[in-house]
Amino acid sequence: MIYKGWASLPVIFVVDDEPLVAAVLKTALEKSGYRVRVFGDAEQALLQLPVQNPFLVLLDVHLPGINGLEALGRIQKITPQTEVMMISGYATIDVAVEAMKKGAVDFLTKPLQLPEVISRVERSYETHRLRDEVAALRDRQRQEFLARHHIGSGAAMTTVYHMAGQVAKFPNIIALITGASGTGKEMLARYLHFRCPYAQGPFVVVNCAAISPELIESELFGYEAGAFTDALTEGKKGLIERAELGTLFLDEIGELSTPLQVKLLRFLQDRSFTRVGGTKSQHLDCNIISSTNRRLESMVEQGLFRPDLYYRINVIRLHVPSLKERPEDILFFAKAFLSEIAQGMGRIYQGFDERAQQKLIRQEWPGNLRELHNVIERACLLAEGPLLTASDLVIRSGEMIADLGPALDALLPMEQAMSLYVRRVLEAVGGNKSEAARLLGISRNRLKRTLNPGS
Repeated sequence: MIYKGWASLPVIFVVDDEPLVAAVLKTALEKSGYRVRVFGDAEQALLQLPVQNPFLVLLDVHLPGINGLEALGRIQKITPQTEVMMISGYATIDVAVEAMKKGAVDFLTKPLQLPEVISRVERSYETHRLRDEVAALRDRQRQEFLARHHIGSGAAMTTVYHMAGQVAKFPNIIALITGASGTGKEMLARYLHFRCPYAQGPFVVVNCAAISPELIESELFGYEAGAFTDALTEGKKGLIERAELGTLFLDEIGELSTPLQVKLLRFLQDRSFTRVGGTKSQHLDCNIISSTNRRLESMVEQGLFRPDLYYRINVIRLHVPSLKERPEDILFFAKAFLSEIAQGMGRIYQGFDERAQQKLIRQEWPGNLRELHNVIERACLLAEGPLLTASDLVIRSGEMIADLGPALDALLPMEQAMSLYVRRVLEAVGGNKSEAARLLGISRNRLKRTLNPGS
């Protein structure tokens, strides 16, 4: 390893009461690019632990005063991110097993083989470095998300997010987010994740409607080697397991089959699960956030959703209203989307003209924020700017541009009116004749004849 300076070297503690062993380890590790602190007993090492913050401790089992196994437990409480390799000249299988159960990552026996020690330390440092990179990436994602996340300007969403902020103060959240498709349920779930104590953990999305019923159990809970015909030889972690110390987001939970609802309920009750084909129960902590666009109460009454699971996921309920219920947010989000999309395209738009704003407000937006975003994105692709106009906003696929403006207020001969109308449609799709013909329901030849009558 190559480093710019001594202060930047990764730190290792060597805790051993045999001075010769400690000196040999110190020399070998420093030659390999580490900064090494040596201690003859655990007490002094524990005092320096929060100050030096080593990524690794090489810890002898037999020490004066506090022994190695007891010191191992204390290290995990003081600096949980520090890994510990145990060392012993009187190793027994029982001691090694106990050390590994208590959290040691490795067990080395004396006399030490220095090349093997260096190799294992290198693996430990690589794991530490990758873990730091993942943590830094997740922190950057958190900051970027919170910086660009839009709540809205109306009282309805302000209330929802205030409640979400209160809930996010605690770990192991269990919450249900309801609302129509496209309202931003996943965005609210991510907001909860990035504001809670598990923000540095993973955000794992399970689309309950997209995974086939035959696969969803093994995808959720994982499986052991040989659990079924196509199972991997080494087994596989499930999505639940991957969400440890993070957030499990169960999108469209109303689509789960009844048998799987039973198994999910068991996990929700005690945070324990068993892989498919396995016998060992595993416990983990994570947030569990569910979402649905269906009325789960009605599904419970019809026997389609288990009432006990419904009550368990409904600890905290957050409802995201549709855009139709909060029209005051339409222009707020339209402007926010315009700014983001234009920035991504490297273009500059000043906003929407008055007729475009009125057109946006008049729409009911059954697709909610998702539909609004798509409309703004398409407008940015086609419009010349600097203001987006009403004709730039194609609200529905196949929509005829009905708002033709004052040019058609006067009565015109049919041929001229048709020509003007076609030109407006063609302008709205950026001059794409094939797209204009498709929207108008005519052939390209008919479109050309309408644009140039008599030709």
